[in-house]
Amino acid sequence: MKNPVCLLLLLLWSQTIAAQPIPVDVANLGFDQWKNGAPSGWVGTAAGFKASRDCAADQDGRCVLRIDSTDGYTAGSFLPLAQRIGLGAAAGRRLTLSGLIRTENVAGGAAALWLRADAPYGTTGWSPFSVTIPVPRNASGIVLGVMLTGKGTAWFDQLKLSADPSADVADAVLPAVKAIERPTPSQELLSDAALRLAPADIAPASAAWRADVASRVHPIRSLYSDDFSDLQFLKPVLAAKRVVQLGESGHGVAEFNLVKVRLIQFLHQQMGYDVIAFESSLPQCYLADQAIGSAMPIEVMKRCLFPIWHSNETLPLFDYLDASRKSGKRLTLAGFDTQDSSGGAGAPALLAPMLGLSAWARAPELDSSESALHKGASNERLAPDAVMSNAGARYAFVDFSTAKPAPATSWMFAPIVMRDWGVRPVTLIPASGYDGVLYIDTVTPPDYR
Repeated sequence: MKNPVCLLLLLLWSQTIAAQPIPVDVANLGFDQWKNGAPSGWVGTAAGFKASRDCAADQDGRCVLRIDSTDGYTAGSFLPLAQRIGLGAAAGRRLTLSGLIRTENVAGGAAALWLRADAPYGTTGWSPFSVTIPVPRNASGIVLGVMLTGKGTAWFDQLKLSADPSADVADAVLPAVKAIERPTPSQELLSDAALRLAPADIAPASAAWRADVASRVHPIRSLYSDDFSDLQFLKPVLAAKRVVQLGESGHGVAEFNLVKVRLIQFLHQQMGYDVIAFESSLPQCYLADQAIGSAMPIEVMKRCLFPIWHSNETLPLFDYLDASRKSGKRLTLAGFDTQDSSGGAGAPALLAPMLGLSAWARAPELDSSESALHKGASNERLAPDAVMSNAGARYAFVDFSTAKPAPATSWMFAPIVMRDWGVRPVTLIPASGYDGVLYIDTVTPPDYR
């Protein structure tokens, strides 16, 4: 009978060994490596918070990560630090992130590991916390991190990431991607009937919010037309403004690039703006500007802009630059990215006064793209994009510039959580960040070159 017993013990021992967690390699989980005042490999910044290295936190003599709220903290804001990694050994497993958290006077929020583990508040000693999630084999990536919301101080140490080899997680079932028809180029200005949204496409909102949106909306009747009669409302809005910021939300959205090109043409032709500046290399865009009129427009575009802008929706801007240069009505192309954080230190004094605009799309439509099913779907519902659908127009400008805090405007003054690049959560107060918003109800991916 000894052999069967030995065999059974061997099987049990083998199963125990097989079930041991598999460490998942992540850079600098112990926050030991720092560069330029930040933990190497970790990203995340937020106004009102400071991340630092604390070597006196009484944690076995090791240096740990410390996050403090500062005088610039506003209610509802938070600082997340995060890393994005590939699936690796976690594919098809259950993944656990664990670590130690200590807090001091945390109020109005919490200190937490990512994925919303139960979090401490008040003042606590070092306590272990962990969060476990299933990782489908067809996941696009893993994001992990730590965060502090609310006022106070939190310390983090000894993070570990491990995969459970005994778990078998099925592939995620993705909803079918909704096919959306691209807009057809046309010089015609759309009628009210053509612009009107169907009732099913308008999100629920209070009567006060609906009335407020209606009082601020200006229909945009075309993404293409050279007839700028629908844009005349911008002249008093932009009076005495030296700089118009069009926002960076054009990444991955065809309609945003189209409407920005049309706005630039209007600003150049009818309001006298004569420089278009991108967040691109200052010297490269200078050289590209020198080539306008001699090099092909597509070559000029690729010399100045990062590849994410290389699309058939952006190219008409460079056709316009070429035609304007040849006609003697110069529109200068420039870049303002020096790749040096100190290089633009004096820019605010040079640019004021300015007007900030952004382009915004309704979240349910963003969710219909395959990548957004994993990323953009994390934006809050009943955020301003949903409220602005109550303007009832497919394309519209919503003027925030005269808004004051009130019950009817609370939708634009309340902090909301959005996703930077679809991943990193950031807190945004719309009326504080923008003077106006270009609302596009339905969007499609760019046609890249």
